[in-house]
Amino acid sequence: MTLRSACIASWVMTVLTAPALAQDIYRCGSNGNTYSQVPCTDGRRIELTDARNDEQRLQARQVNERTVALAESLERDRLASEAAARPRLAGSFSAPTKKVSTKASRAGAQAKAKKRLRLSSQAAHRRAPKSTQEAVLAQPRN
Repeated sequence: MTLRSACIASWVMTVLTAPALAQDIYRCGSNGNTYSQVPCTDGRRIELTDARNDEQRLQARQVNERTVALAESLERDRLASEAAARPRLAGSFSAPTKKVSTKASRAGAQAKAKKRLRLSSQAAHRRAPKSTQEAVLAQPRN
């Protein structure tokens, strides 16, 4: 297709679709929720001209741009909060590792060891005989 035939084809399409843009639209039905290009008995014609002036169109465009910017900002905030609230999965290779300082981990390990030693000594104390008679009875018989 040459450039000349493409231009002619686009001109023909423009001329053929121009009357379609100028057709009347009718709002039909008892609730007015049906639209038609053919006049209906209970329908009314919808005015398609824009009665706003240039300043009103500019204001509407600015309001639309602010609304879109706000929606994008809210979406970014929502995605960030969802990512932060996402639970860590057990065994996941992608889960971030928890970094602990060496002093804190050493102190924690020492505290755990002391607690374990204290609990084991308390358990041994409970198992120990209370008197010499219990000690004699606790000895295994041959």
